[in-house]
Amino acid sequence: MQIVARRSCIRTVGLLCATLLLSSTAPFARAEIAPSEASPDAAERVFVSGVRDSFEQVRAAIEKAKQESGRDYRVIVVGDAGGEPDASSRLLDSLIERWQEESAAGRDRSGRSAAFDPSNDVTIVLDIKDRQIAMRAPWGLEVSSGLDPQTIKTELINKVFVPRAKDEQYDEGLADLVGATEG
Repeated sequence: MQIVARRSCIRTVGLLCATLLLSSTAPFARAEIAPSEASPDAAERVFVSGVRDSFEQVRAAIEKAKQESGRDYRVIVVGDAGGEPDASSRLLDSLIERWQEESAAGRDRSGRSAAFDPSNDVTIVLDIKDRQIAMRAPWGLEVSSGLDPQTIKTELINKVFVPRAKDEQYDEGLADLVGATEG
C-alpha cells in the first residue's frame, strides 16, 4: 500500500511539474535562464527546471537545425523526473500527447499559437538526477532516416550523448545529439 501511494504521489508531482514547466510562460523554469544568444524561438524550445540553465549550445544547435532542415526540437531538462525507472519516457509521452492536443486546437493553454508539429518535430527529455534520457523522432523522420527507437538508443544516445553525459557535459551532449540526428 505504501509503495502504491508513493508511486501515485511521484506520478502526480511529476505530471504537475511537467504541466507547470511546459505552460507557455513557464516562469519558474525561466527563473535561472540567462538571456539567450539564440533567437527567441530557439530559447522557447529548451525548457529547464530544477537545474541551472546553461544550455546555450543546444539552443544554438536547434536554431541551426531549424534553419537547415526546417525541423524543430523540443528539449526538456529536469533535475528530477520522479525517480522511477521509465520516468523520462513517461514524461516524454505525456508532453507529446499534450502538445499534439494543443496543436490540433491551434492554440496552447495561454492562447498563443501552438507551434509543435508532431509529424516533424523531435522531442528529448533529460532527467539529470536519475541519469535518464528519452528521445522521440517523428514518424516521417523515422521512416526517411531509419531512426526507430532502437537506432535512436544505440546509434545516437549511447554513442553521441552518453560519452558527454558521463563527464556531466549535458549541454554539449544534447547539442551533439541534435547535430547527429540531423546528420
